[in-house]
Amino acid sequence: MSKHFNITSIILPVLLISVLLCVIFNYHCYAKVWKDSFDEDLTGWERIWLGNRRGGGWEAIAGFLFANIEGGCIDPPFCDENPAGFLHWKIVEFDFEQLTMIGEEITYPQEGEDSLGELCLFLGKRQDEPELAAEGYIVNPEEVSKVTFSVKDGFSRGKTKAWYGNIFKDTTRNLTVVFNTGHFQVWTKNRLITEFQDDNLKTIDIVGLLITWRGGWFGSRISSISITDKVDHSLAVQLRGAQLTTTWGGLKRFE
Repeated sequence: MSKHFNITSIILPVLLISVLLCVIFNYHCYAKVWKDSFDEDLTGWERIWLGNRRGGGWEAIAGFLFANIEGGCIDPPFCDENPAGFLHWKIVEFDFEQLTMIGEEITYPQEGEDSLGELCLFLGKRQDEPELAAEGYIVNPEEVSKVTFSVKDGFSRGKTKAWYGNIFKDTTRNLTVVFNTGHFQVWTKNRLITEFQDDNLKTIDIVGLLITWRGGWFGSRISSISITDKVDHSLAVQLRGAQLTTTWGGLKRFE
């Protein structure tokens, strides 16, 4: 009998067992992945209304988050303010240099570049001002824009950073935003639709949703939001096929 220890005989079975466990219990293989499928309520979210609001709200119904704004501007081109609703996840003191955020099944009743409203993913950074003053980017199925806002002063929107409304039909259901120390990429499925660099925004500590409108009524919905500290657009495919749980301290019950 050989007295030499064969480490391969130990490592190989361990690797095979690990792979098998990942296949059987695949949601345990994704570290620090958070997903809300809106199948219960909005516990853990903070709702904030901005601008000249007249009504509307956020509501989780049957696995979708519905957002709507109603009333307001009669002649949109000549209005000074666009009412907006902001919903953000109140995660305690997080600050990511790398982040992937996925919004699934974003749908609008009115589609196309002339739509009067939008439901946007938001990634940004708190500013040294009271009442959730923040700066960051909103990403919707048509474009990316930089915004700054607070509860007191509403929000102001900068110039459009990237517009891709000509492929609206491809992006309207699923968007993935990959952030890596100031570098942004926006994907739909396996298609990179835009990317850019912002050296003034190296970390993200607010994630959420923003709904805005420029007319009498606008409504939209989204089926789920996923956030992970990994930088990988292919997670969009993996997350849709996985049953995920949180590893971030049991902040909310997930599917």
